[in-house]
Amino acid sequence: MKNFEEIEKIGKRTPYTVPSDFYEKLQRRILATSTKVTPLAHLRLRRVALWGGGVAVAIAVAVALIADEPKPLYDFEAMLSELSDEQCNALIESYNNDIFLTTME
Repeated sequence: MKNFEEIEKIGKRTPYTVPSDFYEKLQRRILATSTKVTPLAHLRLRRVALWGGGVAVAIAVAVALIADEPKPLYDFEAMLSELSDEQCNALIESYNNDIFLTTME
């Protein structure tokens, strides 16, 4: 408790002072240096824009290629037309006995 009382005796005084126009000058200096766009910064912005555009084009091409519907490897109707009547009947019988296909109906 004794330390706290000693701290209260000191008060809120600061041991240093600053000139009266210090903060106004500081603000002007910060704004002057931060609002300038240097040629190097402009070049960096340009590179980022070009890379971003390239990435966007690459993504668009990838989406277009993936979204394209794949064509079937075989034509089911043509395959059935090549089968004989006995083969078709055997195929129908095997599908009728299939437990997975009968539970889907």
